[in-house]
Amino acid sequence: MNSLSRKNRTKFILVTLLLLASFLRLYKLESLPPPWVDEIPNGEMSLEIKDIFWSYFSPTLMPSFYEGPMIFYFLLPFAMLKKSLMFIRLPIALCSIATIYLTFLIGKDLFDEKVGLLSSFLLAIFPLHLYMGRVAMEHTISLFFSLLFLFFLKKFSKSSKISYLVLSSFFAGLSIQSRPSSLFFILATIPFFMEKKSIKRILVPANFLLIFSVFLLGIFPIVSYNVKVEFKELKEILNSGQTKEGIKIFSPHNILFNYFTLLPAAIGGEFLYLHYFSLPLLFLFLYSLPLSFRKKNSRKLVFSLLLFPLLYSSITLTTFRKIDYLFILPIASILISHAILSSKPFVRNGLLLIIVVSALHFFSYFFFEFENSWKDPNSMHFWEVECILHSKDLK
Repeated sequence: MNSLSRKNRTKFILVTLLLLASFLRLYKLESLPPPWVDEIPNGEMSLEIKDIFWSYFSPTLMPSFYEGPMIFYFLLPFAMLKKSLMFIRLPIALCSIATIYLTFLIGKDLFDEKVGLLSSFLLAIFPLHLYMGRVAMEHTISLFFSLLFLFFLKKFSKSSKISYLVLSSFFAGLSIQSRPSSLFFILATIPFFMEKKSIKRILVPANFLLIFSVFLLGIFPIVSYNVKVEFKELKEILNSGQTKEGIKIFSPHNILFNYFTLLPAAIGGEFLYLHYFSLPLLFLFLYSLPLSFRKKNSRKLVFSLLLFPLLYSSITLTTFRKIDYLFILPIASILISHAILSSKPFVRNGLLLIIVVSALHFFSYFFFEFENSWKDPNSMHFWEVECILHSKDLK
């Protein structure tokens, strides 16, 4: 009876959290944040794809290192329903809500239901996650597929069922097709989400061939285009010695810059005129790191979190983009939640109070002051938005 009551209570809290996340991502969706310069072209491009849906070789669909073609296919059904900013943002908002549920499942699987619930709440209020869940860009789509990849990878690690690994490989491909830089997040998490006993199953030739084939299917548009142009983009990445800014491969300066500058900013949410809500979240993240070494699962999360920017900034020649830290926010949420719930009661209650008060203050800023700042004709934002809206007819 107690078990049933606890299960029902968990469901109620989870539904409440998802309703909160839905409100935060759907309220004033068409007006907040102001239109990005890339959003309207993404909507227009998705409408053009319906005439060349199976043609992956058009230069307009060239998968750059930052943006893959999945965003156009993903937006197409919604853009066809109505040509408006609201409709091309809607699928991204739904994806953002789904990532919160997946974070609950992963946190629950790694620790327990309490960690899963608190981590989903934290992700729901992370400024960077909230902001990117309200714009028609590829980042949240890629995060959604990345979490599906992790979810099924963890299931395979526990059960060794090859069907879970097939699904995990397919979603890994879709994530990379959405945003190719997610490759580094996937590479950073595989070593820490796999059990040794499961690796033997992967090395069976028939299984490996199946997994690799499914992965190629997931990234087929990118592969087909690059085969067409003889892997021109890959060659450009590998053959260039450095960028114009002088950032070299394996540059210690680039690696340290990413860790000590971009990581704290992204964890805290200092992004596109957001708020000093970054400070309590950054404090909680730093507070969670030493506590996370107490358990095996949390240690694995820390190592994967730190390996991601290391791989990205060591191998690539492009400056690491702060937005790509969106990938590690679910892991950061789980680590913070585990640290809070492992603390003494008076510390735990104090930290939770700080989160709630700071979040309420941030929401009042985001949904009122922030909107007014770009609607004021005297502000620079106003003229930026006006130029974007009048450059295309997707209004």
